[in-house]
Amino acid sequence: MFGPSLSRRDFLRVSTLVAAGTIAAACTPTTPAPAGGAPGGEAPAGGAPAGQPTTAAPAATAKEAPALAAQVSEGKLPPLEERMPLNPRVLTPIEEIGVYGGEVRLLNVGESYSAWNNQYLYDGGAMWSPDATVIEDNIVESHQYNETGDEITLTLRKGMRFSDGEPLTSEAFRFWWEDLVLNKDAGYPEPYYTITEQQSMAVEVIDDYTFKCKFHKPHWLFWDTGGPISGGYMYHFSPAHYLKTLHPKYNPEIKDYALLQEKFPSSTGMIYCNPDLPVLCAWKTTEYVPGQRLVAERNPYYWKVDPDGKQLPYLDKWVHTQVEDMRVVPLRIVGGEVDFMARSITFDAFTEIKTAEEQGNYRMILWKVGGGGDPMFIFNWEHKDPEIRTLFRTREFKLGLSHALDRETINNVVYLGQGAVSQGVTSPYSPWGRTTEEGKQLMQQWRTLAIEYDVDKANAYLDDCGLDKKDADGFRLLPSGKRLVLVMITGNPPESRAVDVMEMAVEQWRAVGVDITLNVQEPAAVNERRTTADYDIDGWDAWTGYHIPTIPDTLFPVGAGYCGFRGTALWYNTKGAQGEAPTPGDPMDQLIQIYEKMIASTTDEERNKWVLEGVKIHINEGPFMLAAVNDIPNIVVARKNMLNIPPFAFTGSWAQGAPGCTHPPLYFYKV
Repeated sequence: MFGPSLSRRDFLRVSTLVAAGTIAAACTPTTPAPAGGAPGGEAPAGGAPAGQPTTAAPAATAKEAPALAAQVSEGKLPPLEERMPLNPRVLTPIEEIGVYGGEVRLLNVGESYSAWNNQYLYDGGAMWSPDATVIEDNIVESHQYNETGDEITLTLRKGMRFSDGEPLTSEAFRFWWEDLVLNKDAGYPEPYYTITEQQSMAVEVIDDYTFKCKFHKPHWLFWDTGGPISGGYMYHFSPAHYLKTLHPKYNPEIKDYALLQEKFPSSTGMIYCNPDLPVLCAWKTTEYVPGQRLVAERNPYYWKVDPDGKQLPYLDKWVHTQVEDMRVVPLRIVGGEVDFMARSITFDAFTEIKTAEEQGNYRMILWKVGGGGDPMFIFNWEHKDPEIRTLFRTREFKLGLSHALDRETINNVVYLGQGAVSQGVTSPYSPWGRTTEEGKQLMQQWRTLAIEYDVDKANAYLDDCGLDKKDADGFRLLPSGKRLVLVMITGNPPESRAVDVMEMAVEQWRAVGVDITLNVQEPAAVNERRTTADYDIDGWDAWTGYHIPTIPDTLFPVGAGYCGFRGTALWYNTKGAQGEAPTPGDPMDQLIQIYEKMIASTTDEERNKWVLEGVKIHINEGPFMLAAVNDIPNIVVARKNMLNIPPFAFTGSWAQGAPGCTHPPLYFYKV
């Protein structure tokens, strides 16, 4: 790609100087961060406040898309008032009231459509606001805890329907919980946020639109955690009327759960590829050709409106073209084949994409990944080799590897100086590190922990943890006399920036005598090894964690996200049936105890206090995970006449679901 005499690594080094001026010019206009300011403290100016229109266009008289109105007149659809709930959710555009029509072309890299399912279509029981400051009830009209916090009552919007016209009732949630999750043969995992004191919650249906979730101890964070999680609504509000036809309990002709898993997989990557699946989101898959394309068209029963009462979405459909190589994405964008795309655009294509805006008839928008480590290097706390396990639990070992990382060079070469040199933390925009003085000090302390590039200090730490002897090749020996040989796995595509960082990190670690190699594997293989804790180091792109009380598994060893402590998380999630219990008094045991206190807290102030206690464990006992940089830009492209796209959003945190949390049903083409 770069010619016979110029490697990709050399190309990146040369491009640093060439592209820096272009990026600096493009980044001159400030873009607003969420309330509370940028990681450094002050909130950048610019843009309208979230939810406030700037210029209102005259509203059209039509209250639904012309194609749907035609179907009503032909008797193929009920009238609009019969398709909407009694209390539809109202979304306010950030720029203008839109008009109906148009399709959006974008690219899907690889076979998995998880980004489309989880992020573009993000529409949970609750949702994060576009500026990631407030959780708003969404599918659920209201929620109410009892006085002791061990029960929550959830009320659905009356009259809300799936895309096939069937009503949404409490049965959807009950079916998910009792017939999918609690039925262990079905293969749908139990989320950590449904567990208290190692016991599962209970669900009680009150009526068609009201149900309760009951816990064994106060759990004031259940809804803030499970309500807005991207992807969760696909399961929480399952189309039971459709899925019962595939379930052995309800269909005697079905003998096992294979067909149910095929049509409604327990992994979100392919769930919306099924054109038969009734949905609650704004667009429904109408065509899926494996390896080629996916088409999703407007849901005629979508339950949101704009301030003028016009049914959303404005856009007719989204057309995905599947590509296998991320390197073709910039070429397709410049060639005018993409109308909107917020993910899978390689940062090394910045200059190419920016300079071709006129040619491609699009504009570039710089959102933020919002990750706490881009990428993060995560060490397997429960390593199967006792000698390596001991080493990974020795603080000096990670401190030594941390000081061996030349972060400034990595940032300049790979990210053209646009990242922030940092230790691996939660998102630098995390409220815990920006809302109190103690939090700000702890964030600074954690971000700067052992980030100085100092080879002498690195060697000293590595010598101190028993690796002071080397073999004839200059690589360090374990106390047993064996060479320390480690492999870092990653499921990132080989051409990604994350892999570039991992390759440079491996070179720098080998320079201090630690024999580490990088193994780039298929994502499915990496996920399997993560699940079974069969790895040494995991290279994870854009490790994030924005609002820790609602996505705790980036700080606490609970949930699937805590890759370094899979055994501990599995032990917690299965209520002790599987995995590995933490050693009493060790850092993981301390973190779990803090987590239990956090979810039992009744106020944000109390929860934040416990989050800070967890951060202190990471600072004083860790680092458990290393990073080189964070806070890198995320390239978004959009047609110049596509409006209602905010200037700032996170793409790295799946909990916030960007671009879904920015309300794509409000996007439209201005003509």
